[in-house]
Amino acid sequence: MAKALSLEELDAVFEVPTRAYIRYQNKKVVPFWFKRYIMRNKSGELEPMVLETSAAQSPHASFI
Repeated sequence: MAKALSLEELDAVFEVPTRAYIRYQNKKVVPFWFKRYIMRNKSGELEPMVLETSAAQSPHASFI
Protein backbone atom coordinates (compact mmCIF):
# COMPACT_ATOMS: atom_id res chain seq x y z
CA MET A 1 0.00 0.00 0.00
CA ALA A 2 1.46 3.33 -1.03
CA LYS A 3 1.65 6.19 1.43
CA ALA A 4 -0.73 9.05 0.70
CA LEU A 5 1.16 12.30 0.16
CA SER A 6 0.08 15.68 1.44
CA LEU A 7 -0.38 18.57 -0.96
CA GLU A 8 2.97 20.03 0.07
CA GLU A 9 4.75 16.74 -0.62
CA LEU A 10 3.04 16.44 -4.01
CA ASP A 11 4.09 19.99 -4.81
CA ALA A 12 7.71 19.08 -4.05
CA VAL A 13 7.48 15.98 -6.24
CA PHE A 14 6.09 17.81 -9.27
CA GLU A 15 8.43 20.77 -8.77
CA VAL A 16 11.43 18.70 -9.95
CA PRO A 17 12.58 19.90 -13.38
CA THR A 18 12.71 17.27 -16.13
CA ARG A 19 16.45 17.82 -16.64
CA ALA A 20 17.14 17.16 -12.95
CA TYR A 21 14.98 14.01 -13.02
CA ILE A 22 16.77 12.61 -16.09
CA ARG A 23 20.19 13.44 -14.60
CA TYR A 24 19.24 11.66 -11.36
CA GLN A 25 18.07 8.60 -13.28
CA ASN A 26 21.27 8.42 -15.35
CA LYS A 27 23.74 9.16 -12.55
CA LYS A 28 22.14 7.41 -9.56
CA VAL A 29 19.39 4.94 -10.49
CA VAL A 30 20.88 3.17 -13.53
CA PRO A 31 24.24 2.45 -11.80
CA PHE A 32 22.38 1.31 -8.66
CA TRP A 33 20.21 -1.16 -10.59
CA PHE A 34 23.19 -2.40 -12.59
CA LYS A 35 25.23 -3.08 -9.43
CA ARG A 36 22.31 -4.62 -7.59
CA TYR A 37 20.73 -6.86 -10.22
CA ILE A 38 23.42 -7.49 -12.83
CA MET A 39 26.49 -7.62 -10.57
CA ARG A 40 24.42 -8.98 -7.61
CA ASN A 41 26.02 -6.54 -5.18
CA LYS A 42 23.37 -6.02 -2.49
CA SER A 43 25.36 -3.42 -0.54
CA GLY A 44 24.49 0.25 -0.76
CA GLU A 45 21.26 2.14 -0.91
CA LEU A 46 19.68 4.43 -3.45
CA GLU A 47 19.45 7.97 -2.09
CA PRO A 48 16.11 9.73 -2.65
CA MET A 49 15.85 12.46 -5.24
CA VAL A 50 13.78 14.77 -3.04
CA LEU A 51 15.29 15.39 0.37
CA GLU A 52 13.01 16.02 3.31
CA THR A 53 13.44 19.39 5.01
CA SER A 54 11.78 20.76 8.09
CA ALA A 55 8.91 23.17 7.62
CA ALA A 56 10.81 25.78 9.66
CA GLN A 57 13.64 25.90 7.11
CA SER A 58 11.69 25.97 3.87
CA PRO A 59 8.24 25.02 2.66
CA HIS A 60 9.82 23.23 -0.32
CA ALA A 61 12.11 20.21 -0.40
CA SER A 62 15.62 20.45 -1.79
CA PHE A 63 16.74 18.47 -4.80
CA ILE A 64 19.85 16.46 -5.40
